[in-house]
Amino acid sequence: SGDDIVLSAVNKGETYESSLGALAKLKDAGIKRSVMILIGLGGREHSERHAERSAALCNEARPEYLSVLTTSFPRGKGRVEIGYEKNDDSRESFAELTPREGLAELELFLQSIDMPRSGKTIFRSDH
Repeated sequence: SGDDIVLSAVNKGETYESSLGALAKLKDAGIKRSVMILIGLGGREHSERHAERSAALCNEARPEYLSVLTTSFPRGKGRVEIGYEKNDDSRESFAELTPREGLAELELFLQSIDMPRSGKTIFRSDH
């Protein structure tokens, strides 16, 4: 995610700025970068901001590889729910996106991407 609230809630230990800095260091070292965005990680309340900030991060970093995956919770949402309760002043607890809401988040993310066609980013969408 490019959103600091989401990153904090899932205990990523990173921020938008630290992620951008790490990606820049990798590029400077000649290492190809792969960014993976988890659709739905922000839940219903943070969906729009998660999509927009994640796109902004990708726009600035211009990674060689960019993937989107759908967030799933095979072992339950408990850990994510606790993270949001501890780190956010949300009006509601974490609410998982419906498939239609996930597609809307993906659409917003893609609409917010601004990378030149002449760039070298390979985009993939998996499950």
